[in-house]
Order: sequence, then structure tokens, then C-alpha cells
Amino acid sequence: MRHLHALKQFLFLGQGDFVSSFVESLDAEFRGRTSTAGIYNHTLASLLEGSLRTTNARYLPNYVLRNLGVRLMIDEKDSDRYWMGQPSKTKSDEMTPWVDNEASIQDPWDYVCIDYQINSPLDAVVHDSAMSTYHHVFLFLFRLKRVEWMLNNSWRQSTALNHSILVETKAGGADAPAISEAAEHSSYLLRRISSTRQTMLHFISNLQNYLMFEVLEGGWEGLERSIKKAKSLDDVILAHNSYLGEIVEKSLLGDKGDGESPTLETLLQKLLSIALKFGKFQDHIFTNSLAGLDKAARIRKTVEERAEK
Repeated sequence: MRHLHALKQFLFLGQGDFVSSFVESLDAEFRGRTSTAGIYNHTLASLLEGSLRTTNARYLPNYVLRNLGVRLMIDEKDSDRYWMGQPSKTKSDEMTPWVDNEASIQDPWDYVCIDYQINSPLDAVVHDSAMSTYHHVFLFLFRLKRVEWMLNNSWRQSTALNHSILVETKAGGADAPAISEAAEHSSYLLRRISSTRQTMLHFISNLQNYLMFEVLEGGWEGLERSIKKAKSLDDVILAHNSYLGEIVEKSLLGDKGDGESPTLETLLQKLLSIALKFGKFQDHIFTNSLAGLDKAARIRKTVEERAEK
């Protein structure tokens, strides 16, 4: 049960403090990158180890921790690596901060996958098909966590930008009327962005709560009960298979559709892709705006110092 619980904690993102730390480390490592060039498995392994060391995951048994790993899905066989949709081949619009218009755009986040090594005799229960299901669910949950992280991070950037705008407005000097008018318009746009962001976060948070508490925790409790009642290895395998099947179905990933209308999984992909693009748009706008305001503040300070002399 320890190994099955570890699969739940890491591939189903049940170890919340570890997941937050790992996502934060990945954000720092991947920021500004538009491809997987220069990102290696040993780099990801170092980030994984750092997150394990600085969270409650470090208290888990060594035989659990040594089975944990992370890799880049650079093999063409990893069909799930573009869960959020195939990457664009060219620069799509002016707000996207990529220089080479003809380069293939690779989002490093789409290639990250946490692994857990399954050894004999446990591989009789967690067979190859079961591990594929674990990875499929992981990729969905990990993308969801990434979107949540990006939206929350844009809230922090928005707060900093609002503060910088107020500072510039108060220190407007001779240009105060023009700056005040621009600040008022900026505040209006920031409020609209904030309203959209809160709507997206509300949806993401509710979906996460449903998955974590209703689906994963409920499924785990059912698995524990089934294994306690099991009288043979076949019963254990059947219980584990049923556990995974129930999670896939309740996570909306098992909807096959009627062939005419989009499946629930496809609709979720589209919704998360839109939220992700919105988060990237905010990050680009806020980063450039803060940089511009910082530059204006430095110029103003230099002018004031010269005037005093």
C-alpha cells in the first residue's frame, strides 16, 4: 500500500506542498524559454530533489523516494506531451515574445512527466497499462496546476503594477494630467483583466477541489476497502484496475463521445488552453509594463538628482 499511496501522492499530486514547490522551481527554470534546448533530465532531477528536500515529502521512506523520478517526454511515442494542443509553428501574434517567427514553438512544460519506478512483484498490480493511466491523469492534473499557478502569479504581478502606477501618478510633476488620465485608463483595463482572471480561477479551483476530494480521495478510500477484502492477488489487481477506471471516468477523461459532438476531455482541453493563453498574455503585458515603469522611475530619479545639484 505504501507504493500505491506514493503513486497517489506524486502522480495524482496529493502531496500539495511538494507539488507547489516543484511548480515554482519549474517556473523559475522555464521562464523565458521557448524550447526544450538546454533543459536536461539531470536539471529536472535536481529540481525534484530540491522540492523533496524542502517539503514534508522528505519524511517519506527511502524506498519510496528512490523510486521517484522526472523526465522530459522527448520521445515521439509520448503522445500525451501535447495535451494542451499541438504547438504553433510560427509566431501567431504580436504579443507573443518570440523572436524567430519560423522557429517551432516548444513549451517546456508540455514535456515534463513525473515517474515512479515499479519493481517486481508490484508490477503484477501496477502493470504497463495501469502506469499509462497514472501518467494520463498526471498530465491532466499537472496542466491544471500549471494554469492555476500562472493565474495566481499574474494576480501578484497585477498588484505590483497597480502600486507602480499609483507611485508614478503621485510623482507626475508637469506631466501629471496626462499621467493621471493614462493611469485611470490602465486601472480600468486592469479591473477587466482581474474580473476575467477571477472567473477563470473560480472554475479552476472548483474543478481541482472536485478532482482532489470527490474523485481521488474518494477513490483511494474505496481502494483501501477493496484491498482489505481481497483474498487473492487477482482480487487486488481487479480492485486496482477498478480504482483507476473510476478515476478516469469521474475525471471526465474517459468520455468517448458520440462521434458528432466534442467529448468532455476535448472541451476541458480547450478551456484550459484558453486560460493558459490568457495567463501568458497577462505575464507578457505585466512584465513589460513593470519594466517600463521601473525605467521611467529611474529616469525621473536621475532628473530630480540633477535638478538638486
